[in-house]
Amino acid sequence: MRVSARVLGFGLFASALAFGAPPAFAQNPPQAAPAPAVPTETALADFEAYVAQTLAEWNIPGLAISVVRDGETVLAAGYGARDPASGAAMTEDTIFPIASMSKAFTSFGAGLLVDEGRMSFDAPVAAYIPGLALHDPAASAGLALRDMLSHRSGLPRHDAIWYHNEGLTRDALVPRLAHLEESAPFRARFQYNNIMFVLSGLAIERVAGRDYESFTRERIFAPLGMARTMFSPEEAAADPNHTSGTEVLNGERINVPLFRNTPILNPAGGVYSTAEDLAQWMRVHLSEGRLGETQVIAPATLADMHATRMVTGVGVREPEYVPTGYGLGWFTAIYRGRRLIQHGGNLNGVSTIVMMIPEERLGVTVLINQGQSELRDAMARAVLDRFLGESGRDWVGEALGRKRAA
Repeated sequence: MRVSARVLGFGLFASALAFGAPPAFAQNPPQAAPAPAVPTETALADFEAYVAQTLAEWNIPGLAISVVRDGETVLAAGYGARDPASGAAMTEDTIFPIASMSKAFTSFGAGLLVDEGRMSFDAPVAAYIPGLALHDPAASAGLALRDMLSHRSGLPRHDAIWYHNEGLTRDALVPRLAHLEESAPFRARFQYNNIMFVLSGLAIERVAGRDYESFTRERIFAPLGMARTMFSPEEAAADPNHTSGTEVLNGERINVPLFRNTPILNPAGGVYSTAEDLAQWMRVHLSEGRLGETQVIAPATLADMHATRMVTGVGVREPEYVPTGYGLGWFTAIYRGRRLIQHGGNLNGVSTIVMMIPEERLGVTVLINQGQSELRDAMARAVLDRFLGESGRDWVGEALGRKRAA
């Protein structure tokens, strides 16, 4: 476990759905009366014991967490076991597949090219991928990266085209696209779609003149100091500090293979990372595109990604958490009167999420080595509440109650 000594001891830290400016509610959400500021050491008091008890109650082997506050990593730690068979300890450097959390790296990479004037979120994507066409000719003419990165192309998932199709390449996907029928009018409905992110990665390749993976490593992972973040499942599996995946079936824990080689999917879900590295990722998003003294991406471009671009139609279950929609690679919401951006990832065997409140410069990453666990979101909210000084909801306890009832 690592807690930043630079922070502890100091006490307080201190639609436009199609184009144009983000909606007003995405930039200026209704503000709750701020809770009293909580010193970091107070927020983390007894936290290790709290997590240990939670893992026992949920019957989950382990998890890793990182927290960023005011530009600093104030917590990066692992709890429990990364491998229940051997009992090997989870650490902040344990490698996880982060699944759909990968999508935000694709929108970020496109944003870097937008900053350089080499791409536009609003130009027809056929300018970057000649020959790309949808089944609907009208949608083909207007389809832009903004549509692809906000799940409003009109296409449903159509995941069967790539699933267990190891020989399919991104280039070979292009002529097949026109044969995949839409299930909604263009820009009319949020429909989560991995294929659109795969093709966004291809657009980056065509503009950058190199493969998506090397571009992302050189332009994002390396500058952000994410040395243990990668695309290769073979590299991740060979690292001695990687997690095992688990599920509970008929009351018994089973191991689930995690390291599958599906390179076509890398722009939509192929990143492997750690809690420590993802703290670096959060720091950039919570510091208007800066890391230290380096401006990695333009603040306006980053704000464009974080703004709501498509409503999802998700209903409100808790008044404290109000979903608002999807930006460019990020789900958006209002959490306790504050604007929140987040994205989760689910694979058989793991559950992952990052949640950030930009105006508070506060973010948390939770990585769990059990699949489809509601603890993922509950723990992230519980951590945010500790730092925000909010109370009144036992997110973890309530989720456990639903799990037991089910």
